[in-house]
Amino acid sequence: MMGARIGGSGSGSSPKKKAGTTDKEDTLVMDTKLNIIEILEFILNVRLDYRISCLLSIFKRESDENPSVITSDGISQGLKNKNLENIWSQAQSIFDETTQTRYIRMGLPAANHHNEGNYSTSEENTNLDLDGEGGKKFLRVLLHLTMHEYPPLVSRSLQLLFRHFSQRQEVLQNFKQVQLLVQDGDVESYKQIKEDQDDLRNLVEKSELWVYKSHSTDDDAPGGKKKKKKKDDDDDDGDSKPKKHPAPRLSAQDKQESAIDLGLGPPLEPEQADNYKRIQQILVRMNKLCVMQTSSGNLAPRRNEQRLLRNMGVHSVVLELLQIPYDKKEDKRMNELIELAHQFLQNFCLGDRANQALLHKSIDLFLNPGLLEAKTICAVFKDNSHLCGEVSERVIQHFIHCIETHGRHVQYLKFLQTIVKAEGTFLRRSQDMVMQEVSAAEDVLVFYNERASFNTFVNMMKEDRNRMDYDDSSPLRYHIELVKLLACCTEGKNASTEIKCHSLLPLDDIVAMVEHKDCIPEVKEAYINFLNHCYIDTEVEMKEIYNSHHIWSLFEKSFLVDMARVATAPPDRRHADKALESYVINSLMTIITTFFNSPFSDQSQTIQVPCGVWKPVCCYLLSPAMELQFMICH
Repeated sequence: MMGARIGGSGSGSSPKKKAGTTDKEDTLVMDTKLNIIEILEFILNVRLDYRISCLLSIFKRESDENPSVITSDGISQGLKNKNLENIWSQAQSIFDETTQTRYIRMGLPAANHHNEGNYSTSEENTNLDLDGEGGKKFLRVLLHLTMHEYPPLVSRSLQLLFRHFSQRQEVLQNFKQVQLLVQDGDVESYKQIKEDQDDLRNLVEKSELWVYKSHSTDDDAPGGKKKKKKKDDDDDDGDSKPKKHPAPRLSAQDKQESAIDLGLGPPLEPEQADNYKRIQQILVRMNKLCVMQTSSGNLAPRRNEQRLLRNMGVHSVVLELLQIPYDKKEDKRMNELIELAHQFLQNFCLGDRANQALLHKSIDLFLNPGLLEAKTICAVFKDNSHLCGEVSERVIQHFIHCIETHGRHVQYLKFLQTIVKAEGTFLRRSQDMVMQEVSAAEDVLVFYNERASFNTFVNMMKEDRNRMDYDDSSPLRYHIELVKLLACCTEGKNASTEIKCHSLLPLDDIVAMVEHKDCIPEVKEAYINFLNHCYIDTEVEMKEIYNSHHIWSLFEKSFLVDMARVATAPPDRRHADKALESYVINSLMTIITTFFNSPFSDQSQTIQVPCGVWKPVCCYLLSPAMELQFMICH
């Protein structure tokens, strides 16, 4: 009995030890199974690469054996139906896991299928069967793993299970993203991008070692931590410094007002300054890859390079760079890097819908009051009717709130202008949402229709015209962009927004502003475009514009005067008023054409335009089509 008691007391502590040991063993087993899952994922990735290579070799072989016919204009007619049938029949076999698809390999013509026995020696390279049972054993293993009570293992197993049953979709989706590097320049670009991407990722991951920190946040002990940090910096420098391609020197234009090149900001260690410099050079190269400058001075996208950057995932590393915490007040070098990063993202999605959609997934990163972020969001939505048509009310409210709380900056209005019109199409849903939010925010609407405020605005037109192009917070420029936004919201005949805008900017205020002798062409252009879309080219007839003296007053006191100024201007183009010429040629001709083409214009009197005024304009400034339109209206 004594022995039994002792044995019983001993067995009381044993289950706890066994339970602890069992838990450790279970965790070890589960981790081992996770490693097996990683191996299976690697095998599936290899199979995916193999299948894509097979498809490419099939296309290449069919193209070589049956070249497409080239017309007299040098246009290829593509693959014939017979070629497509051959491609389809051969592509089916790469998904067959139950047979040896030995004949699908690079360089093996379709005519040699009957000789497949000659290639049986390379069975390990052509057999896509994972388990010798057509994938059945593989599925049984995955189903068994999904029944465990270990969430990471279950999640990874389900991912593999879904992937197994969507093999064709996976291949097609990845095949669309294949980019062939045909020219030597493409190969060199790939090598440089790969090297820069690895270097940038390494620097971003170790940013806490080199990004400047103010002294208030440093550790008081100057000994150990700083030495360790310096050592880590040295290690980082040795690991991530590019070795193959020497970094090209920046041009004088790139170095202009560069805080990094001028050494502005707080003092840094040489290793820290070198890291700032390396990132600057990487971002400059990336920007030059995305766009090129045309003869007219505008930026044009380099679509092949944009796609290459997208396929390599460079934008992801740049987004991580934007999330690095730093001292925005003192660290001027980092401010420059952040600006270059935003410039890259803007160029990255210039005219590229796929890149725009990619950055749109990370839109929450840009929903802050920063003007750089606002400019980047504009680039994401620019001329993309799909994204503009689905913009959420939350995003619009964010920019309205930014204007109310962080000042009347033009860039906030630029975004609202971007989403109401895309690819020449006016998006009524966006127009209604923007108009609703703008009309309800008193701090957003700034008009100068009272006597005192009107005189203030006239003084601004006299004094601030030369600096409004580069001053983002100029009240003059803000008012011009606000009127342009209202015009965009009414463009395309939107009755609901037209009615709201009538109360915001009446006809009397428009006439008083445009007819003033000190009114500048930029203001006239904004007001006349608003007049055209809100009062003339409307969904509902506006009898006031046709039955009153307003339009004729504008003709006599403003339109004819400006046309005469352009027609009688000296021939020296170096001193020409291009803003006035643009206003006359575009805005005036548009509103005159729209007014006289309107079915309601018959209700008005006819104004006789003197031949001595419009004939010089037609001869020197208008295209033949515009001249014909003007003569028809006249």
